[in-house]
Amino acid sequence: MKTKRIISILLTSLMLLNFIVPVSALAETENAVITVESISDAPGATVDVNVTIKNNPGILGASVKLEYESGITLLGATSGEAFSPLTFSKPGKFISPCSFGWDGQELSEEEIKDGTILTLKFQIDETAESGSEYDVKLSYVDGDIVDYNILPVDVDIVNGTVSVVDYIPGDLNDDKKVNMTDVILLRRHIVGGYEQIINENAADVNNDQRRNMTDVILMRRYIVGGYGIELLPSKPTCTHTMEAIAYKAPSCTEEGNIAYWNCTKCNQYYLDENGTSVTTLEDTVIAKTNHSIVIDTAVEPTYDNEGLTEGKHCSVCNTVIVAQEVIPKLERNEYPITYHIHNNDNYLASIAIENPNPASYSKEEGLVLQDLIVKGYNFVG
Repeated sequence: MKTKRIISILLTSLMLLNFIVPVSALAETENAVITVESISDAPGATVDVNVTIKNNPGILGASVKLEYESGITLLGATSGEAFSPLTFSKPGKFISPCSFGWDGQELSEEEIKDGTILTLKFQIDETAESGSEYDVKLSYVDGDIVDYNILPVDVDIVNGTVSVVDYIPGDLNDDKKVNMTDVILLRRHIVGGYEQIINENAADVNNDQRRNMTDVILMRRYIVGGYGIELLPSKPTCTHTMEAIAYKAPSCTEEGNIAYWNCTKCNQYYLDENGTSVTTLEDTVIAKTNHSIVIDTAVEPTYDNEGLTEGKHCSVCNTVIVAQEVIPKLERNEYPITYHIHNNDNYLASIAIENPNPASYSKEEGLVLQDLIVKGYNFVG
């Protein structure tokens, strides 16, 4: 029987010969998913909550932390079939939080499977009120779940709840069974005109606060089996505690929002204070406004000053859309000028002659020569 280790060695050898694509291209692209079952039962009942895995990549070692709310008590835990090749370690005391671990030496291809990895046995408190829900949560630290190559595995976790109800979902006549009698009672309830009493909460098996033919179909499929149907308890309508969220105008840099209400009990969002019009948090968002664009005029460079390219900015928030860039000063082509004023004349050399003309010449600026200045004399060229 070939093990994963043997397969890995063979694939590595083939990769060196360039005969196959990399192993990563052959691997599953979906993350492994660990799901905590949601279940419901009456106060004082003992319930089994199954923890399952899907897209198992071949987990060889795992450590997870379990947390659950007061109102339920953990009585026991057993490892499931999906992790049966691994050694199971459970905590010495079942308290919240606590941890569970699995480890193994190696896995064969046939031993990698999806299914139940852990079954948690809880008891619901006798004093628990109908309609109460208790969260059951799993978590892990990166690197605490590894595959057969001792490489970390990314796992998505879907947590569950233990709900307290004083009835069995689908059991309309409270005889502790869900059968075709309950289906007939629900049909009659929907069309009306029959003198009968039913448990209306038990009739809403998909928790949409309605009792209709959808519930009939779900109950029929549940009874005959093979559809994977779970009948859900009908949660009581929330007596909302509303928090008003004021309107916020959007800006160039920040999103705004419409006025809406959030129930702090059920964490639903509504468009009205009475909670009759449901919305989502995403639908309350108002997108950012467009910038009010202003053109920053270009400045031509000179021989004395730098210039600037054209730019753009928002006149409201001053965000720079297109930054102005500096243009270097213009460069002159300058040539030195030599003046022969005295021309080897001793007299001219002995008197003070002022030359107001520049020491250099540039083609770009041109040159107009000024008269020489000598006290008591006029320059005649």
